[in-house]
Amino acid sequence: MPELPASVRVAVWTSFAWAQGVDADTVLRRALPDVDVVLGLSERLALWQEVGERAVYAALPRPGAPGLLPRCSTDAFAAAADAQEAVFVAGVGGLAVPRLVTFGAEDDAIGSEGLAIRWESFDAAPVPVHRLAGVDVAGADRALRQAVHAAADGLGDGGWVDAWQGQPARATEREWSLPTDLPERVRGLLARAGSILEIAELGLSHAERSTTAQLTGERQSALRPLRDTAVAALEAATCSAGAYFAAQPRRTSS
Repeated sequence: MPELPASVRVAVWTSFAWAQGVDADTVLRRALPDVDVVLGLSERLALWQEVGERAVYAALPRPGAPGLLPRCSTDAFAAAADAQEAVFVAGVGGLAVPRLVTFGAEDDAIGSEGLAIRWESFDAAPVPVHRLAGVDVAGADRALRQAVHAAADGLGDGGWVDAWQGQPARATEREWSLPTDLPERVRGLLARAGSILEIAELGLSHAERSTTAQLTGERQSALRPLRDTAVAALEAATCSAGAYFAAQPRRTSS
């Protein structure tokens, strides 16, 4: 998707909405403006709110790195790993995994095609409070900055420039759709990590078209740690956002 991962946006906006007493459906339109239809999520969020959850968190599992994904069934783990993202709640446990679906006939007179996200819900174990409270945003930010320098050093062949020629405006100057009430440290990390994740993924795509197998391997070796560090930073920032909003006094809609 051309923005932060859907689970990150849903987690941040829903946590914000619950603190503000805002209608969940309104939040989903703010969180997913690039999606035409959202299925299976409103009901799950409403249920989680009814049972007393105060924040929604995001997990961004990658091969060999489950991240913040809570303990869950094999089917749930496989679905989240395949999507490489999920939202979850900590108190009662539970997660939801997004599936992108396109719709609309290709031979439509105007060539229109829509995008839908279908969210599949699974049971999951509650997450100990200390696990989420212990997420280190400052450490994740430092690690991300170090990973950027390491990747730049590893791409001394010019690949750092080649990979994203013509892309910087789209990748690094985006207007991120985030609640205004976010602490600046968290907002900044979400924006940096999201931009760097996109850059790393563009670079990995470019690396596959390198002129030699050796150059492909060198570029991938430099960019994969950067991508994984950006993913971990997104998780940490989203977790911190949820904890921040959960700590705010509850408001009720008028």
